[in-house]
Amino acid sequence: MKVKMKMQSLASLLILLLLASCASDSIKKSSSQAGPDSSALEEDLAWIKNEDFVPVKETPFNIRDDFFREEVANSSLSRETIERAPDVQLRKISSSEDVVGRIVSLCYRGNFALAEKEMDTSFEKLKSHPSYWNQIGTCYMTRGLHRQALLYYNRALDIEKNYAPAINNIGVMHFREGHHQKALAAFKEASELNTFSLTPSFNLAQVHLQYGFIDEAEQVFIALRRQNTDEPEILHALATIALLKNDAPRAVGIYRLLDRNFLTHQAVGVNFSIALKIVGRPQDAKTILSNIERTQDSTSDVYLRQVEQFVGN
Repeated sequence: MKVKMKMQSLASLLILLLLASCASDSIKKSSSQAGPDSSALEEDLAWIKNEDFVPVKETPFNIRDDFFREEVANSSLSRETIERAPDVQLRKISSSEDVVGRIVSLCYRGNFALAEKEMDTSFEKLKSHPSYWNQIGTCYMTRGLHRQALLYYNRALDIEKNYAPAINNIGVMHFREGHHQKALAAFKEASELNTFSLTPSFNLAQVHLQYGFIDEAEQVFIALRRQNTDEPEILHALATIALLKNDAPRAVGIYRLLDRNFLTHQAVGVNFSIALKIVGRPQDAKTILSNIERTQDSTSDVYLRQVEQFVGN
């Protein structure tokens, strides 16, 4: 972490004074070298204040620091991670009193300079908080700087060796690097360490789903839904599984439980439109497709064009 400019200047001054005293040992002082002018010295040190030497009181760690407040997070998963939160929510968090939340929200919005300033300002108060180091690691991961991210995640684990959020995030990093077996192990460990947290189990089920282990994924998602009936991400996953099991009517029934705004997400709307087409509601399928917010991902765009062709026929 950076050191305050004032303390840097003070350290430099002390080093210079030390060098001068060492160098002057072999020089005889004349009457004109009797000592520094006191008024000049007072002027040079006038910027130093007593409060600069008062240690900053560290804030005790509270497990609630791992969660975002209800007013900026409208679901259980978004209380644990705001990665997919819309910009309007990110703006709320970046201007809230939640310091750790401000740091990571600024990073997700791409304002890394201000995020680093927040890191420096809050270092003395939060340096023993695993959540603080965990979110700094996430800031680096959002920039694709995985080696730096791993250092900060490991720093969080140095403070609390069983800190599930950092282990989960290491799993996310492994997954993005293509090390899916390592990611699976990390998600499994994190979910076992913190059975009250949704995110590691959700990620574990997503990996199962990606590799075609549909039944294993479904069991996890059903268990998660028992804890959080209205979680939109979980409902979407269960609807997708229903589609994969050729049960389009069940998929439609699940998607009807979702908020209309959530249906505008491309991944959600595309699958819902497929289910509607299969059950004989092509016009409704076209309406859903026309309202989705398109992503910039090329793979998703290819899939979208295929679905548009399927729905249009």
